[in-house]
Amino acid sequence: MRHHVDVRLSELGTIAPLCPSCRHDFSHEDIQRTASEEAFARYDRLLLRKAVGNQPGFVWCKNPSCEGGQFHIIPDMPKRLGLVGWMQEPCLDADLVVCFACGTKSCFRHDVLWHEGRSCQEYEQSKGTKPFAKMQSRTRATIEKTTRACPKCKTPVCAAVRIMPFVNDFGS
Repeated sequence: MRHHVDVRLSELGTIAPLCPSCRHDFSHEDIQRTASEEAFARYDRLLLRKAVGNQPGFVWCKNPSCEGGQFHIIPDMPKRLGLVGWMQEPCLDADLVVCFACGTKSCFRHDVLWHEGRSCQEYEQSKGTKPFAKMQSRTRATIEKTTRACPKCKTPVCAAVRIMPFVNDFGS
């Protein structure tokens, strides 16, 4: 059983393996009890990385030999997380992330090693494309094709939705 769990963990990463007899997912405790110490430690580390890495503002160190990660909170974080035009702004010192564990520098905006001596715009030009530009234009095109503006608030709504006009029943 230990061999089965170890092999499945190495193949599946963070997906809990199934019991070969009853086909139910192993619980975290089952995996800890059954797997080798090394396989369980790797599985637990991957689960932690997955959970923490999905948090807004969390960045992993870009140094392949470092397992460090940290929250990088900057003043306009809500705006950035909404991706509302922030890619057009100049690169800020706040985009520089210095790993607390090893000191490696990276760019929060581009999620790469720090582009030393180049602004974000210069970095983007060297790559030949602005991040998210294609995605943003496709999103706009999809919104235009599949939605229409609400007659009252102008918010895009699904074109298939029928909007009933608001009727004031309060004597006016």
